[in-house]
Amino acid sequence: MLSRAAERIYWLARYLERAENTARMANAFFHAILDLPRGQQHGWDLLLEITASEDLFESHYGVVSERNVIRFLLADAWNPGSINSSVRAARENARTTREMLTPALWEELNALHLYIQEQGAVSIARRYRYEFLQVVIQHLQRITGLIDNGICRTQGYRFLQLGRYIERADMTTRIVAAGIGIGMRQNAHDERMLAIDNVMWRHLLTSLDALSMYRLRIGPRIDAMGTRLFLLKDVSFPQSVNFSLQEIGIAIRHLPRHRKALARFSEVQDELINSDVSSLPAALMLAQLDDLQLGFIGIDETIRQTWFGQARQ
Repeated sequence: MLSRAAERIYWLARYLERAENTARMANAFFHAILDLPRGQQHGWDLLLEITASEDLFESHYGVVSERNVIRFLLADAWNPGSINSSVRAARENARTTREMLTPALWEELNALHLYIQEQGAVSIARRYRYEFLQVVIQHLQRITGLIDNGICRTQGYRFLQLGRYIERADMTTRIVAAGIGIGMRQNAHDERMLAIDNVMWRHLLTSLDALSMYRLRIGPRIDAMGTRLFLLKDVSFPQSVNFSLQEIGIAIRHLPRHRKALARFSEVQDELINSDVSSLPAALMLAQLDDLQLGFIGIDETIRQTWFGQARQ
């Protein structure tokens, strides 16, 4: 498989996953804000923190407000992490590798791109936002289904899997880190603040469509420790970091010249497996999540060097 085509397929999957994660996160956070008592909102800057885009946002807006953050994450063409930019980039990568994709997948991606171009600016308003995000998520889920059910398990599919699960693992660690950061700002001895913190964890689970599976696997009580354990270490939930790492390992093993990438992947997987995520103090847990994110960057770097013939710019 040509390295150029492999890279485009890899980034097609990353951009699609990024768009869906952003849509889910914005939708869940909007509902979380509505559930919190007046005066207890955590602020829209949390979304910027999760996406590590504070500096980019500041350079264009300065003032953190609901309208500015939503425009930044949903519609701004100059923000490479917005839904608009992610879908546009995914479509461009798909356009140049159409022979590796199905016509139905290409048509669905085109339909999503056109919908965002037509409705993206309108979606900033609260009254249209929920419908916009739901339609975007539905399109992206159909695309995921078309990939999983319509693409042969060749090397191209393995690069799609690599892109999807590296992006997913990174976003899940960021969401967990954001939840821990919220807890550190609260007064842990204040029962009211603890209840508010657990409301936020519930909505962060919702952002990953993980709430019902959390209750099935962990139990009805939602708290920081249980959520950390579920989202980081559960072996059966597709949005967990552990599950994503397993899929990354499977994809790597099916590709040629995988020795270096497999070694780098194994280091990151061992780091997660050996960590005590349910009982580590918050500050140490944040440091561990930073290390995991650096590990994902390392895996990405090795993928670039091994199969795309380039290093990170």
